[in-house]
Amino acid sequence: MVTDTEGFEHRLGIVSSIMRLADRLPELSGLKRYELGDFVYVLRFEDAIAVLDHGLHLFHKENRRVVARDYAWKRIEKCRPGEELEVLLEGGDYARLGKVVEVLVAETPNPLFS
Repeated sequence: MVTDTEGFEHRLGIVSSIMRLADRLPELSGLKRYELGDFVYVLRFEDAIAVLDHGLHLFHKENRRVVARDYAWKRIEKCRPGEELEVLLEGGDYARLGKVVEVLVAETPNPLFS
C-alpha cells in the first residue's frame, strides 16, 4: 500500500523483490525492446514512476487517483538521470515522458548482475 499526502491508500500491485544490485547505473539509452531480455527497470520521475519491461507502464497521481498509461516501445533514445526520457514508440512516433530522477533494476535474470 502507498499512502498519498492526503492520507488515501493506494494498492499498486505486489512486489516480490526489489534490491540494489550494483552501484553503477544501467545504461538504457539506445536499448531496443528485443534486447531487454528478462530485465525489468523502475524509472523514477519528479511526479511519476514507470516500470520498463516489454512495455512501458507510467503511473502518476491525478487528484485522488493514480492514472496508468501503457506505451508499446521500440527503442529507448535517452534515459539518464537529469535528462528527459525519450522513447521511439512502435508506431514510429517519439514520446518525451519527463525528466528521469533515478533508474533502478527491479528484476534481472541473473542475481549476480553488476
